[in-house]
Amino acid sequence: MEQNLRWERFLGKTKNIRLSAAQIIAALIGGRGSLTTHLSDFVNNETLEIEKDVSLLKHICYGVARYFPRLEFIASQLLKKPFKKKDADIYALVLIGIYQIFEMRIKDHAAVSETVNAVKLTEKGWATGLVNGVLRNCIRQKDDLAIKIDKNESAKLVLPQWFIDKIKRIWPEDYISIAESFLTHPPMSLRVNSFKTEVDEYLQMLQNEGIEAKEIIGVKDGINIEFPLSVDKTPGFNKGLVSVQDGSAQYAAQLLDVKNEMKILDACAAPGGKSCHILELAPQAKLTAIDCEEERLVLVEQNLDRLQFSAELICADACAVDKWWNGEKFDRILLDAPCSGTGVIRRNPDIKITRNEKQIKQLIALQRSLLQALWPLLNDDGLLLYATCSIIPQENDEQIKGWLASNKEAKRVDINLASGHPLPCGWQILPGMNNLDGFYYALMRKAAIDG
Repeated sequence: MEQNLRWERFLGKTKNIRLSAAQIIAALIGGRGSLTTHLSDFVNNETLEIEKDVSLLKHICYGVARYFPRLEFIASQLLKKPFKKKDADIYALVLIGIYQIFEMRIKDHAAVSETVNAVKLTEKGWATGLVNGVLRNCIRQKDDLAIKIDKNESAKLVLPQWFIDKIKRIWPEDYISIAESFLTHPPMSLRVNSFKTEVDEYLQMLQNEGIEAKEIIGVKDGINIEFPLSVDKTPGFNKGLVSVQDGSAQYAAQLLDVKNEMKILDACAAPGGKSCHILELAPQAKLTAIDCEEERLVLVEQNLDRLQFSAELICADACAVDKWWNGEKFDRILLDAPCSGTGVIRRNPDIKITRNEKQIKQLIALQRSLLQALWPLLNDDGLLLYATCSIIPQENDEQIKGWLASNKEAKRVDINLASGHPLPCGWQILPGMNNLDGFYYALMRKAAIDG
C-alpha cells in the first residue's frame, strides 16, 4: 500500500503518463502486485482526470506486458550491461520506448522525445543521454533487430522460454497458435442470466444500442462483445441481466449438474462469477462460498446482491477445514484452484513478467493440499469439479491422475465440451479455440467404499 501511495503522490505532481507506466512496469518486474491492481489504484484515486490519459496509460502498460519477452530481447541487444535493481524505472522506460518504436502508431522521433522527457522527471541525470542513445540506436537498427527477433524463439513467440518449452512438449501442433492468441485482444465475454432473460432477447437489446455482439460457440448463455464496454455502460448489467465471465469459465456450473436444495461449496470463490451462475441454474441451492481474501469476498457479495441471490460467505483458508466447516457434507464442490493463469494470458499479459517455474511448483503443492482438504467434505455420490485457467499439465491432468491413483473412491466422470481436447483424466480448452481462453476441467464422483 505504501508503494502505491508513493506513486499516487508522484503522478499527482508530474502527470506524465509514460513515467507512471514505467513505475507500474518496474513494480511488476520486481514481483510486486498485478497490472490490474496497479492500474485500478491509479484510476480509482483520480490521479488521471482525462479519459484519454487513462486510455494511454492502460495501452502502454498492457502493450509492454504483452510484448515483454520481445522487448527484453531487443533491449539486451542495445544495452551494454543490465540496469541495477534500483534503476528498474529507467529500464522500464527503455522498454516503453522500444514498444512505441516497434508496436505503436507513433513517429519514431516522438517516441524518443516523449520517453526522454519522462526520464528527466526521475531526477537521474545520468540516464537521459543513455536512454536517448539506446532508443536512437533502436531506430537505426530496426531492420537488423527484426531479423534477430525472427531467429530467437522467445522473442519471436513473445513468451518466456521456460513456458515455450512446456507447451511445445505437450501441444506440439498447437503451441504456435497458442502463442499467437496471447497477442490478440480478448472480447468482452458475458453470461446472460437465463433466470431473467434469453440470449436472443439480450442480443436484440444490444443491437438496438448499436453494440456488435454474437453468441459464443458451444457455450449456452454466452455472448461476446467484440469491442469491450465499461461495465456500467453494458445494457442491463446493473439490473442483473448479464454478468461478465469468460466463456470457458461458464462451463463450470453446467458441469456440476446442480439442483435446487443441494448443498454446494464454491471454494476459492472470488470474484463470484461461478457462484452466481450456480444460483442462476439452481436458485434454491444452499451455496457456501469461501475465499481467503476479505476484499475479494466483497466482490462475491456485490455480485450476489446485483443478481438478488444469497449465499453463506466465509473468509477463510479453504485448507483449514476445522476453522470454518460445520460438519455438514456437500453434494457438489467446485474447486477453482489457484493456478499459473497461463490460459488467460491475453487478459492478464503481466503473467509474462511475473510468473516463473518456481511458482508453478508451489501452486501444484497448494492444489494438492486443497484436494486433500476438501474431498472428505463431499457426500457419497457427490461431484467435485476441479478447474484451473492453466494449460500446464502438471497443474491439470497430471495433478488429477495422481489424485485418482491415490483415492480409490474418486471416480472420473466423462466430460464432452464443444471446444477443447479430451484428456485421460479431464478436458483441456486451449487459448484461442472459438475465441475462448485456456481452461481445464476434471469431474470426479465420490463412490461409497464398502466396509
